[in-house]
Amino acid sequence: MTHPPDAQVQPSTEVTFRVIPGAGDHVLGTYVEEHWLPVIGPTCYLLARHVATEGADGLDVTFTYGYFAAALGVSPTKVCNAIRRLGRFGLIEHEADVILVRDGWPAPPARKVW
Repeated sequence: MTHPPDAQVQPSTEVTFRVIPGAGDHVLGTYVEEHWLPVIGPTCYLLARHVATEGADGLDVTFTYGYFAAALGVSPTKVCNAIRRLGRFGLIEHEADVILVRDGWPAPPARKVW
């Protein structure tokens, strides 16, 4: 997951996810939808929900960027950007070649008032 920001991600590139326990509200719950969606955006939110649904019971799930792009209606590069954004908020981590997705999310950060 070390693609440069402007790199073209190949749709056939595989990415493996593992759902891990996290403190807070479950990613499939309405609290996360109501409070995190405006912070992280729809692509990140839908990607995390999709992984949490498919990777239940601690199974590793492997998808291609093209699969996610088609499922979410975005380009493979947008999927890569969404993974990076989830990492910036601490909602995913990297462990070797696996991306760990938390199923419980904390309260979102306070919004800045502009």
